[in-house]
Amino acid sequence: MIKRLTLALLLAWITLPVGASSTWDSLSSEEQKILAPYAKRWEGLSADQQQKLLKGVDRWQQMTPQERRFVRQRFQRWKSLPPERRQQIRERFKKYLAMSPQERAEIRKKYRWFRNQTPERRRELRQRWRNATPQQKREFLRRQRERRNQN
Repeated sequence: MIKRLTLALLLAWITLPVGASSTWDSLSSEEQKILAPYAKRWEGLSADQQQKLLKGVDRWQQMTPQERRFVRQRFQRWKSLPPERRQQIRERFKKYLAMSPQERAEIRKKYRWFRNQTPERRRELRQRWRNATPQQKREFLRRQRERRNQN
């Protein structure tokens, strides 16, 4: 559940819902407190960006202290990544969003399968993938596509 909330927050930061622009003074004191890093540039943000941030505030306010702690930790981890890695993740996520609903469902299914493996098995699978040659990886992915197309 916490991972879904984290993903929802990231989605809120990436997707831009349509909405009307608001002034900083029109925000509640709680919204201003949460959005304090944006205070000086709030008026310069587009209405879409403002709405996206306000949606994130709503989600934040509905979280339990444990969920908030988890999100803070995940955000710290995100900030500690090198810019190149963050860009890589953003691009991968954009590709994911461009996939069909069926493809995304298949990826989620495989992710759940992987997460249900023991930690030892996950380490083994990761190591096998890292040690595979580019040709072996291509062949594996080709077989996966064939299996998917047969279903």
